[in-house]
Amino acid sequence: MEAAANDRGAPILKIGIDFGTTNSAVAHALLNRDEANSDSISRRLPIERLRNVLFDGEKEVKSQLAWDSDDKCWIWGNEVDRSIHNGDIPESSRITMIKLGLDNTERTRYIREQLMQKLNDLPTECHQPSIEDLISIYLERLFKYAKDKIISSRRKRGLYDVFEVAKVECAICVPAIYFKLGVNQSMISAAERAGIPNPTLISEPDAAAHFMMQTELEEPHSVKEKDFITYVVESQGDNLKMRQGVRGNGALCGAALLNGYFRDDFAIYARDDMLDFLVDLRKPNTPEAIEGILSTAVADFEKAKKCFHGLSNDAKARKMTIHVPGIRERPGRDIKDGRLSIPTERIIMLF
Repeated sequence: MEAAANDRGAPILKIGIDFGTTNSAVAHALLNRDEANSDSISRRLPIERLRNVLFDGEKEVKSQLAWDSDDKCWIWGNEVDRSIHNGDIPESSRITMIKLGLDNTERTRYIREQLMQKLNDLPTECHQPSIEDLISIYLERLFKYAKDKIISSRRKRGLYDVFEVAKVECAICVPAIYFKLGVNQSMISAAERAGIPNPTLISEPDAAAHFMMQTELEEPHSVKEKDFITYVVESQGDNLKMRQGVRGNGALCGAALLNGYFRDDFAIYARDDMLDFLVDLRKPNTPEAIEGILSTAVADFEKAKKCFHGLSNDAKARKMTIHVPGIRERPGRDIKDGRLSIPTERIIMLF
């Protein structure tokens, strides 16, 4: 069976990895190879439709790591949240925004400094990992989880182990500026060390264009992804013309920087209510407890902004609801049980 993967006519298992600053996702499709036209993209004809790998029932998983000093191992993704919630590891052990460590622009200098401080605070048993080491560790855990899920899902449908038959190709979606910064080779190196087979990089604009072309194109100005940072179809025909729904500034950080802005703004917005929140949640008045509330708000904001379009004409008349389970209603404040409403115009100002 192993030899079949090297045959010219073997199917191709294409795995797409969206390695995000805040969340990551994995999708896969089994493609056929047309031997007569092996150098053309048209050789890849779908055998099975595109499928998402689910993480705890969701299409995304947190892009984060933490060192478990008790078990002497790295934990990743949503497992970090569970371990912190259960009190197995402290909040301070959470390492996020890992890929921004590859950025060398002034705009993300503060984030890089925080990351380096996190690395310096790790115990000696971690062997002082570099940023590239952390990326490799995360991608290794992500790919192993995805591989196991793909195999088990196919087994439940009575299908063969595709990894024994197909040639596996992995495309990792990264910001376009990776190529300008010259850090694309560092990402490839980290992916190879993680055991990801045949890794290649695709920029986010290119991935968006492929997504548009591979799905049904609706009329012009349709929005394919409900997000602040999205692509809008302007025209179709011989050439597909797109534009960014909200124009970026060329920085590597994207949504992660927006999350950081929101965290700081939310801390100010909810400052007068924070002590009451801690009482509601039966938490002590400590920096870690406050950070836990802020992290919960940011996590829900990350979900909320994906179904909220900041360019709507009636945007200023709308509000964004942030869920913080456990907080109680506050008279005179836009706070209901477990929900806090923030004016849309305040969110737009973050841009």
